[in-house]
This record gives sequence, structure tokens and C-alpha cells, in this order.
Amino acid sequence: MLPFLLALSVAAPASEPEARPELLSARLRAWGVKAAFPAEYEVSPRDADPDEAPGVEAADAKAPGGRFLRLERLADAARGEAHIKDRLVQLQSLYDPRPEPYYAILTKKTVCQDKYQIVYRPRKNKGPVLHYLELYANERMIYGACTGDMAFYRAAVAMIYCPRSRSAVILESFIPAAGFTQADFRALESLRCL
Repeated sequence: MLPFLLALSVAAPASEPEARPELLSARLRAWGVKAAFPAEYEVSPRDADPDEAPGVEAADAKAPGGRFLRLERLADAARGEAHIKDRLVQLQSLYDPRPEPYYAILTKKTVCQDKYQIVYRPRKNKGPVLHYLELYANERMIYGACTGDMAFYRAAVAMIYCPRSRSAVILESFIPAAGFTQADFRALESLRCL
């Protein structure tokens, strides 16, 4: 009888159904938004960042071709729009001209090449404003890549505050520059409140 019980206990875990990863469309729907992505992303929760604003829910999502999304939601009616404005200032300030770090040359400033400048295109289409930015990131997914050898990813950021769900949703997309298509950016531009 004992060998039968051991065989049964070993076989039990194999018969349990494998947990399916959460899909991006389901996560976005739960957050009160939708977007039409050309590929299906699998979502995984992100570890809490101690520097993150309190109340922020964050996750990461991956799709074939090295596509990566950072997802963030702040469900706070009082701070949602301010959270988006703060993020806009942070991103845009990365591209402000800065003095060179050399003391001898005080008048020269470092500026991104035109091709690598941030592009900000807000949209309003029968509802809340979609703040949409196109920019470049290095291989560590850090914005501010200003030259061809640094610009590993084409990146885009879409931010929207949805009054109905009283939450701010921010999606950051990173596409390897070699595999980038306009459909990737159109997907982020399609972000809408439900």
C-alpha cells in the first residue's frame, strides 16, 4: 500500500494544470483602459520599488521580438493627473540642453541630435487627453540615447488619466531599433479609457 501512496503523491503535481501567464489585454481591461497591440504580451508583476509613489501598481510585459512594456497604474483621483504631469516634466527635462561637464568651456551645451530628440504629441479624441511621446533608450532601457550607437531601443510612452476609473495609466514601450515598426507606436497611440 505504501508504494501506491508514494506513486500517487509523485504523480499528483504533474496532473495539476500549468498556470497561464496573464495577458496584457486582460490587465489593461482590469485597469479600465484598452489598446490594440500587434502582438500579445505576457504580463508579470514587478517587484515594489521603494522610490515609487505610494499606491502605484506596476508590472512588466514581454512579447516576441524583444518587445518590452513597463506598465504602471496609480488609482488615486486626487494625484492621478499630477502624477502624469510630473512624469512628463521628468522625461522632457532629459532632453533639455545641458552645459558641458568641462570647466574650460562654459558656453558649450550638450544637445541631442535632431533625429534622437523627444517628440511629444498629445491627443484628445472624445475623452481624456492621451500624452504620447516618442524617444530613444539605451540597451538598459534608460531614456536619453542621443546617438545612433547608444539608441538600442525605439521607445514610446503613453499616459492617460481616466476619470471613470479615477486612475492614471502609463505604458512605456521598448522595441529593439532593428525590429521596430510603426504598428508598435500606433498600438500605444491607441490607448483609451473604457
